[in-house]
Amino acid sequence: MRKMVKDKYSLMNALSKKGANGRADLQDIQTNMQDLLDNMKFSDGRSLREVMEEKRLQKEADLEEARLRELED
Repeated sequence: MRKMVKDKYSLMNALSKKGANGRADLQDIQTNMQDLLDNMKFSDGRSLREVMEEKRLQKEADLEEARLRELED
């Protein structure tokens, strides 16, 4: 775990030291990683974005339900 964190920050630091080109490279890497995550599919065909949005909506609904229960008491 420690090595993964070190490698991550080493890469980010190395790209940052390259100046404008390094920052552009870093931005490209981040954009491509986001695209990969957005397009990742689960075995049931849902995308990661859909699953995360579903979880966010469920969490909001749970919070709203808890708030309503508090108001009733």
